[in-house]
Amino acid sequence: FSEPPWQPETLANKLADYIRKNVPDLGSNPLLLSMMALLQLRQQQDQPGGEIRLPKSRVMLYQLCVELFVDAWWDIYTKNFPKSEKQNRDALEALLYEAAFHLQTQASATKAMAHTDKDSLLNCLQAALPGMKAASIEQLLRYSHERTLLLVEQSWNRWAFQHQTFQEYLAALAIAKELQGEEETKLLTWIKHLGLQPWRVVFDLLCEEVSSKQESLVKLFRTLCQQLEEDSALAAKAWPWLEQLYAQAAFPFPSGVRHRLEQIA
Repeated sequence: FSEPPWQPETLANKLADYIRKNVPDLGSNPLLLSMMALLQLRQQQDQPGGEIRLPKSRVMLYQLCVELFVDAWWDIYTKNFPKSEKQNRDALEALLYEAAFHLQTQASATKAMAHTDKDSLLNCLQAALPGMKAASIEQLLRYSHERTLLLVEQSWNRWAFQHQTFQEYLAALAIAKELQGEEETKLLTWIKHLGLQPWRVVFDLLCEEVSSKQESLVKLFRTLCQQLEEDSALAAKAWPWLEQLYAQAAFPFPSGVRHRLEQIA
């Protein structure tokens, strides 16, 4: 670093100019701004003098940031991801998804950020990850706290995500992962919370995440329409969000969904 290929002032100006032109809304969030700076720093380290390329979508940006937090420290301890270590890394991601969704369900009616004690968190994770031993879950929690800075023990016996953004994004990913299988537990829980403000960002992120995945998209809206048709009170709470999504002409609603939504409305 004694003779870097770029000067800090130049890098900062390039990043600020890129954000103003491409992602102004994301740049107004201090955490996201910091994460974009970290991603840009890694890009400059990997390709000195290269063109700045950051995603315009929140989902893609969050994905890169989570990968950065997880992989940056994991690479220190594992060279080229030996098989056993790669499995442990995947287990850490699965743990983060489950923890985020659990904490999201603990959110109050007005505040999305939640915390939990270690025993409650362990019980939840052991139930959600039956193939993982309790000792392995505890070890991964310790890794998360000490290295990734995503899910941390903020104070004695008080576990939470470092920032609400991580909780919401990873909770949305937990639902998206479930949509790829036969289970619907998380999806039904998400539907029951439609219209409640702490779940608004999760709604937006999930819709964006599955917008290019046809099978997941069909399952999501098939189940959603079915639940709303059976529960008029829920439909009334959820409609303002759906109406905004419905107004996006480019959103790839599956065949027949727009007509069903009109009937529900």
